[in-house]
Amino acid sequence: MTKSTSLKVGVIGPAGFGGSYLCVELINRGHHVVGLSRNPQKLGSHDLYEPRSINLDTQSEVDLAKAFSDVDVLVCEYGPHTAGHEALKYMPFIEVIRKIILAVKRAKVGYFVMLGGTGSLHVPHEDDICVADSKDFFLAYRRGIADSHAHVTYMEERLGPLGSNLRVYRNARLALRGNSEEEKAKAKDVINEYEAKLKQGDAAAEFIKAARTTVMFFDGNRSFDWTYVSPSALYRPGKRTGKYGVTINDLPLKGEPQGDNLLEGRLLGVSAADLAIAIADEVETRKYIYQHWSATSDLSDDAPAPSDILFKKCDVSIWAEVVDFFQQTYQKLGPIDAVISNAGINKVETLIDEPVDTNRAEVLELQEPDVSVLKVNTIGTWYVSKCAIHFFRKHPETRSQLVLFGSVASFFDTPPLYTYCASKAAVLGLLRGLRTQTVKYDISVNMIAPWMTLTDMITDHVKKVWGDLPANSPLDVAKASLLPVVRPDVNGKAFLINGGNITEVEDKLDETQAEVNLKATLYL
Repeated sequence: MTKSTSLKVGVIGPAGFGGSYLCVELINRGHHVVGLSRNPQKLGSHDLYEPRSINLDTQSEVDLAKAFSDVDVLVCEYGPHTAGHEALKYMPFIEVIRKIILAVKRAKVGYFVMLGGTGSLHVPHEDDICVADSKDFFLAYRRGIADSHAHVTYMEERLGPLGSNLRVYRNARLALRGNSEEEKAKAKDVINEYEAKLKQGDAAAEFIKAARTTVMFFDGNRSFDWTYVSPSALYRPGKRTGKYGVTINDLPLKGEPQGDNLLEGRLLGVSAADLAIAIADEVETRKYIYQHWSATSDLSDDAPAPSDILFKKCDVSIWAEVVDFFQQTYQKLGPIDAVISNAGINKVETLIDEPVDTNRAEVLELQEPDVSVLKVNTIGTWYVSKCAIHFFRKHPETRSQLVLFGSVASFFDTPPLYTYCASKAAVLGLLRGLRTQTVKYDISVNMIAPWMTLTDMITDHVKKVWGDLPANSPLDVAKASLLPVVRPDVNGKAFLINGGNITEVEDKLDETQAEVNLKATLYL
């Protein structure tokens, strides 16, 4: 994306669940994002992110219009800011959305993207009634959530008691699959009690119906440009697959009805990361203008994923900034399980090539060397490692992973990158110094060593010199960096990344060292 196509996108609720994923997606595409909420700075800091504080509860539509006036597109990811299921109220949500729409029209915002809820979609086989009014939905919805460990984990984090009850319900459903008859009977009692209470009224029903009602502000309205997206039913944190499907107006379903509940086992979902892709695509293309649509993606990976994201601009060569980064992360997201120390820079050097004045040998006209490469690549890595180990040790019950970023320059000659080579060799030295000690605290430490990686920083000249030699893509390196994270049993290794291939280096070097030690012993 070129700067000429970059948009200024306002996001209401930038630090919330869906809003944080959307901000990441938009920023990664090169858009300037304006975060609009009471505390938009909670998302963190980035050159393309502008926090702009507003209060939707107390400010007038005139005040809000001023806050919206300079954005090309406004995305509403608004949700109640009070924690837990007690925040799920009907009237406050509708009133806030009404005020936002009036402000959007007053400010003449170019395009308004409204994120609603599943309840406003239509059930295809129920005479086109809304999901929120379907007799089958809420039970099918709770069962669908309970069948996903990742979704229940998310609900526990987000909704407190409601989520905890879901965990009990899930465990009871699982107990039906293979326990003794006595255990199955107990599980059935738990399930029946839970579902009986559900039939008396779902705790989320009021809020779901509120989101359903807001569609009426949009349907048939051409007084401003809008699109309305309702997440599919099983919307949760999950893997970013990069692919999604779209349905218009209707609740996305799979298969054919089975049994009395026509929605049982048929609900589809979407990860927050994939929905962010779908919304970002719509911000750029406006493909579904004046339409109500939903998105689905593959949720077969049931591993829990984070529901929050933190951006934090940090100069790793400054100790205070690194400490602040870790403290903010810990305060917002809780225990830290893995740290990838990826920061690194390179600069043109004059260690050898500086001109020499032979006529005035007695005067040393040497330039003071630029040591910023050493500060970022070596000292910065040391700072990050120290903080990581400290925060890992706060929770000794959890196995933790530290991944350092070295380079092919950690092992091989890379003239004329003298300082870069030295800095990355130092990272290798840090790995070797730590690996036998951190393991005592259940902390693994490994190093990724990429060679040529094709990013926007690589000039055409360098690409030409490199020629047809295999090169890494950024995705190759990203995947390699996650290998030690998902394999916590791996420790003390250095992985050379060449053309997308991963080669472990340290084991062979250790074998050679043992050979040398043996020969030296025999010689002595």
